Parts: sequence; C-alpha cells; structure tokens
Amino acid sequence: MDNILRLDEKQVQIYESVNEFHAAGLSNREIAKTLRISRSNVGKYIGGDFMALCQKQFRSGMNIYHDYIVKSLKAGMSRKDLYNNLVANPNCFPHGRRSATSGVA
Repeated sequence: MDNILRLDEKQVQIYESVNEFHAAGLSNREIAKTLRISRSNVGKYIGGDFMALCQKQFRSGMNIYHDYIVKSLKAGMSRKDLYNNLVANPNCFPHGRRSATSGVA
C-alpha cells in the first residue's frame, strides 16, 4: 500500500498555534480560550508527536481489502466484478466485515 503522507491541515494549524503560544509563555487555559479548544487538547499538542496528531485518519474500512483489490485489478478483474465479489463474500477475507443486512431480521 502506498503510504503517502497526508496531513490534516486543521490539525497542523492547531499544533503550530498551540506550540507557538506555549513558547510565548501563555498558560494552557489561555491557549485553550484563544483557540477555542479544550485544555486537555492543549496538553496533548504541547510536546506531542506531530505525525501522530496531524496525520489524516482514514476510517473507510476498506484497508483490510487493499491487497485483494490491488491483486484482483492487476489480474484484470473488472471493478464491477470486484465489487460484487466483495459484497457477496464479505466474511471470506481476513477481518472481513459483515454485510449491512446481516444483523437485520
């Protein structure tokens, strides 16, 4: 999987602002009030790991299928067939998701 570095610009801006205000001597309470974030978040950003705090979090759930998708597409499977295969057999893959209707009676 390509691990392209993707940063959340809002998080980068907050990280930089918090650390700039902290270096200027403002208290955590003052920083929180100025930036309109919680004091616990101010503490998290002060001296926190930049990459852990600012990297975009992808929650699509498709990461578990990535290798299978790439392999299938390279083998010439159409996107439609690939989709239908994933929908028809969601539990056949490692950590496979249940279908949307599996819990409905």
